[in-house]
Amino acid sequence: MKKTLQVNIGGRKFNIDEDAYNMIRDYLDSLRAHFSEEGESAEEITGDIEARIAELFQERLTNSKQVITVSDVQEIKIIMGNGGEMEIEGHIEKEYQEYDRRDYRRLFRDPDHYAIGGVASGLAAYFNIDTVWMRIAFLLLIFLNGLGILLYVILWIAVPKAQTTAEKLQMQGLPVNLSSIKTSFSNEYRRTKNSIRRSGGEEVLRVIGNFFLIMLKVFAVFLGIVFVFAGSLLLSGLIMLLFGYGSLFGRNTLWHGWGFPDITGLFTGSPYHYILIICLMIIILIPLAVLIYEGIKLIFNIKTRHKVLRAFTITSWFLALFLFISLAAADLTKFAVETSNHMETSIGKKEILYININDNSQDNNVVTYDIFDYRFRYNKDNDLLYKEPLLNIDRISTGEPYIRITNNARKVRPEKADEYLSNINYHWEIKDTLITLDKYFSIKDQDIWMFPEVLINIYIPEGQEIVFSEGVCPLLNSYYRYRYCNDSSFAGKPVVMTDNGLISR
Repeated sequence: MKKTLQVNIGGRKFNIDEDAYNMIRDYLDSLRAHFSEEGESAEEITGDIEARIAELFQERLTNSKQVITVSDVQEIKIIMGNGGEMEIEGHIEKEYQEYDRRDYRRLFRDPDHYAIGGVASGLAAYFNIDTVWMRIAFLLLIFLNGLGILLYVILWIAVPKAQTTAEKLQMQGLPVNLSSIKTSFSNEYRRTKNSIRRSGGEEVLRVIGNFFLIMLKVFAVFLGIVFVFAGSLLLSGLIMLLFGYGSLFGRNTLWHGWGFPDITGLFTGSPYHYILIICLMIIILIPLAVLIYEGIKLIFNIKTRHKVLRAFTITSWFLALFLFISLAAADLTKFAVETSNHMETSIGKKEILYININDNSQDNNVVTYDIFDYRFRYNKDNDLLYKEPLLNIDRISTGEPYIRITNNARKVRPEKADEYLSNINYHWEIKDTLITLDKYFSIKDQDIWMFPEVLINIYIPEGQEIVFSEGVCPLLNSYYRYRYCNDSSFAGKPVVMTDNGLISR
């Protein structure tokens, strides 16, 4: 049977057997002798060590075990280390290299680096990140219906403040042993000593300077996030535009008819077409890449500078800009021609004329899109573009009715004018009293940038009766569309040409 004693260690009472008591007493006496060289701070260091030993003793007590034994003291000595071990050169560094901070970290509020309650700095220490990030996170959460404030208050109440040296070490994920306690206490002692030496005015200036420094860091990180977000958004949109909705050198619409190839397509007839597109891509992509890179540098406080890369990037951008402007200026002079041709056909004198619209588009795999003020339907199966012609009904005082079909093209080379006009395909026919017009004319995909148009003029003498089908309205000019297409009785009903235009019978 062993004798049991009741002792007070670190402000806590423990039942300990006599052998264990003698061992822990000798251990503490050796530590006091070792730290006696620290002068006035020795008592506080040993006090923190006793508080840590008390915590470790408490962890080993259970409902079935209420007495500290020799084996418990031996385990604690292994955890805490001996005073003599700290004299070995490099011992402390070895200790810090051989531990995993996740095994030691605990969440506390930081009383030494707080702005309000030490919650953000405590969380930052727990996750081993910069405190600025955590404060930015709380600021952003404030905009979610004040969630940041509510979360901060809850953590302020629920999370304890790190008061002892052991708790501050655990907050940082450091092992609590003799070397770490001594190092932490020495650093704290120096900070306290230096702060006492400062005058009141110096302390105020220091606080103000630290505040503005923190605000500057927060602003820099926020600006970096804006740069990265904006650059990534624009770059993602460009990549989606080029590769998600069409081929690299195809035709896409980005916003209300404006798209990346809208500009490059003006040079589709140029022998420098691909060079111009590559130059334009460099002009756009380099600023986006620089924006993202500078944002990352601001966020992570990267100070490195790559002079060679910087010089190469700037030189490449200016060369691409110079080449693009030079080739575009030389090439645009070849696109100053607007050309047209027309064909007239007599309809013949008829008692009544019927105008019908034939929907010649193929509905499978057809996409509708806008380029500037032009709306086209693109058929992916035959790689053709379809566009509606414009229909005008004009009055003539006498003579027989006739039809004129006019093809227009812009931005074409003079020597290629006839070829471009012949590529506009529009079909229509006259059979007795029936005029059948296709709903769309078609062109090849690569001819989109000549902005083709087909204008249909039907000249009707006064007194001539006409019957329009339902599909005529979308082709009529704005005047007749406004005047007649709102009238449900217009389609299929005879109208007659008068000196005041078409009127219903």
